[in-house]
Parts: sequence; structure tokens; C-alpha cells
Amino acid sequence: LVFDHKGNLYVSTNGDSKVSKINFYTGEVTTIAGTGESGFSGDGGPAKDAKLSNPTGLALDNNDNLYISDSGNERIRKVDLNTGIISTVAGTGETGFSNEGNYALKTNLSNPLGLAVDKKGDLYIVDRGNNRVIKVNMETKIVSTIAGTGETGFSGDGGNAKDARLSNPTGLAFNNDGDLFIVDRGNNRIRKISGLSHYDESVVLENKILIYPNPSTDKVTVDLKEPSKLKEVSLFDLKGKNIQIQISDNSINVSKLPRGMYVLRVTTTEGTLEQKLVLE
Repeated sequence: LVFDHKGNLYVSTNGDSKVSKINFYTGEVTTIAGTGESGFSGDGGPAKDAKLSNPTGLALDNNDNLYISDSGNERIRKVDLNTGIISTVAGTGETGFSNEGNYALKTNLSNPLGLAVDKKGDLYIVDRGNNRVIKVNMETKIVSTIAGTGETGFSGDGGNAKDARLSNPTGLAFNNDGDLFIVDRGNNRIRKISGLSHYDESVVLENKILIYPNPSTDKVTVDLKEPSKLKEVSLFDLKGKNIQIQISDNSINVSKLPRGMYVLRVTTTEGTLEQKLVLE
């Protein structure tokens, strides 16, 4: 269930593989997504003509995008409520586990359920079968782990959420203070990650990592402020392909790469920063 700013209620019904809207004022029920027949189809077309399979979690962002956990298809779908068009934003359709740092469309999921959107518009997903919560940066489309090691169990209170064990997590919700609440169903607990949407690792790291020039033509330099130490630099095209690069003295030779847009991922001893890189 999720409400929009007008009070309309959106409901997923996995029995008929649909998502419907209940009008706050009239009580009228209309179909938002799904034909009533289980399956996978419809990306790029009207959501009403798309097939879903066991839809569960729902979330809305401030741009009238409705996100759907299409659990039976191991995907997260997005419906632009202004146009009615549906697309896939995460998941390959294959059940599995993928390490963080991948593109959302190249990340395997396992029975995704609860969804939430933070104030920046980034999407949080309960990857139930993998006992973790992940985040999709909706600008770079890169996935990072927010909570859970991938192993079932109970541990981690008072420490880093990434090092905590969850068991069969299901639901997610943010409060107005940016705290993220997780239904840790297998442990019969509600877990909280404090101030998550107020802490933006990328903003902190941008003050410690300088990537220049951007746009670039032949060479890109990565400068770090002490005490940060460089661990790894990766470059991806917009389809998620990892581009082979060589780095020397914190500089990358990009002169032979096709011109266009890329995502540069810099991992340091203090965290990971993803930034768009333009080659001209």
C-alpha cells in the first residue's frame, strides 16, 4: 500500500497480478498496471498492458513515479503516472545475488519486497531472499548495500548496518527525520538505521575526491585529500559494461575510448564515490 499526496491509495494484488488506485474522493478503483495475467511484458508501453508476476511492495517519489516490486519476475518496475508508461529499473529477471557496485539492471535479486524512496529520490529495496536492503542511486543507477551481509541471522545492533545480519526482511519505511525502518520478520524485530537520508556519503567524499578535467578528452586525474587512500578505480558505460582502464599516478588515459557519457567509480579507504564522466 502507498498513498500519494492527494490521498489516493495504490494497492498491489498478487492474486491477479495488478496494481490499482483507489480514488480518495470517489472510491473509484482503476487499474494502474497489469493485465490480470501473470507474466513479464510491456516495458516501454502502457502499464495497463504490461504483465506482472506477484507484485508486492510499492513506493512513490516526488516526480509521480510509482515503483513496483515485481517479485515473481525478480525485477523492480517503474510507472510514470503522468504518462502511464512502464519500465524496469532494477533486476535481471534471474534469481541470485550480485555484489554492490553493479548497475541496477545488471543486479540479480531474490524475491524483492518492500520499497522506499528517500528525499533525494533514491530507491531502497528489500532483497528478501538475500537478507539485505539495497539502494539504487537513481542518477548513476549504481546499487549499494545499505543493510545486511547476505547471510541470515541476527547481529549488528550499534554497528554498521552493512555488517548486521537480517532474517527474512520484508517492509521498509522512512520517517521525516530520515531514519529507515526495516521489518526484520525472521527475527521478530523492527530495525532502524538512524539519519540515513541526511547522511549522503557521496557529498562527504566529493569534498575529499577531485576528478578533473570533466568533461575530458585524453586524461582524467583523481586527487585525494589526506587521509584518504585510493583502493580502486572503475569505469562503466551507460549499459553497465566495465571498461578496462589503466591508472598511473592517479591518472587515467581515456584518449582511445569512444566519446560519450560514462560513470567513474572511485573506491577509497573512506568509501565509494560514483560520478558521471563526459568524454568529448
